[in-house]
Amino acid sequence: MKILLTIFLFAFGTALMAQSNLVPNSGFDYPLKRKVDVSIFSLRDWESPDDENPADVYSTELKKEHGLPENQYGFVTPLSSPNVAGVRMYSYRDALPRTYLQVKLSSALTAGNKYCVRFNVMLAKLSKYGINNIGMYVSETKPRKNDLEANTIKPQVMDGRNQIFADQFEWDEICGIYEAQGNERYVTIGCFAPTSDFKKDQDYKQLRRPRGYSQLQLRDAYYYIDDISFINVEELGACNCGDEEEQDMKIVYHSNTSEGMEKTPAEELSLINIYFDSDKKLPSSAAGVNDAIKILETNPDIKVRIVGHMDAKEDMANMNDLGMERANSIRDYLVKRGISADRLSVESMRSNAPADDSGTVDSLARNRRVEFKVTE
Repeated sequence: MKILLTIFLFAFGTALMAQSNLVPNSGFDYPLKRKVDVSIFSLRDWESPDDENPADVYSTELKKEHGLPENQYGFVTPLSSPNVAGVRMYSYRDALPRTYLQVKLSSALTAGNKYCVRFNVMLAKLSKYGINNIGMYVSETKPRKNDLEANTIKPQVMDGRNQIFADQFEWDEICGIYEAQGNERYVTIGCFAPTSDFKKDQDYKQLRRPRGYSQLQLRDAYYYIDDISFINVEELGACNCGDEEEQDMKIVYHSNTSEGMEKTPAEELSLINIYFDSDKKLPSSAAGVNDAIKILETNPDIKVRIVGHMDAKEDMANMNDLGMERANSIRDYLVKRGISADRLSVESMRSNAPADDSGTVDSLARNRRVEFKVTE
């Protein structure tokens, strides 16, 4: 009965959100209209301002170059549906045309209303460049191709820090609040800044080819796009795009493996894993830490070694030993909470002892952890 109730509540909440979202087919959920068409025009409701150079679609219904999860640009796991869009935001010296995503909202915007806008991007594995200036343009009429080519359009929704999006393993969310002028009906997603304005390391950076790929990198910044939402803030109550720390959070894994199991205190400690956001040394939740403190407080004879881990992506990109930093942060917190430092030692395994080596996004999250090894 509980399972049925949970399914019902999930379905009800999903339906309510879909009704609130003004972006039709916001997660590219509908089957392709034409399986022989690999452009955005094969997705229901979506189009491109440039018919000659449309954005791409990737789908589990397609094969080879436009398939999922593997395709011509590498590998990507969709957020929620069997389809994602692909957009070329930049190419070296404009050697290739930029592409854009465009959709007509389900209803016109009301002047003065504020809307919470979100969309997700991931840089393709074989792109050589990551860029900033990715945004959404909201307008009453469709932007013209000439305006896009002349770079006269200024997007109203962008990342608050205008950071370079260079993550090729996890989705980044771009979030902002848009105050309507009234009667806007179209949104267009892409990069609207002229290539001449791009400065190395400030607006774009060159990336190494990810480990495991032998194909030549493409001299562009090509992004997958998924899950776009445009919702009245009044319906949500708030639009929490997050501060700098929260915006850096990607996928975080949570587990409670010891719940409901009859174990010794030492075994309970060994089952506790504390998980971390990508590239962070402080844990995403205090739950596991507090569980460890309770066990150590009630068992004063136990000594533990705190072992920190990184995921492979962090190890490849980070010169610091983030595993050791994570272990030290947990040790310092335990000492602050009254656990004697004499009972605690630290160690880092970097990425050499993964909990899951499958290479998926979820596996990366499982590997960003601290665990406890009882020594006495």
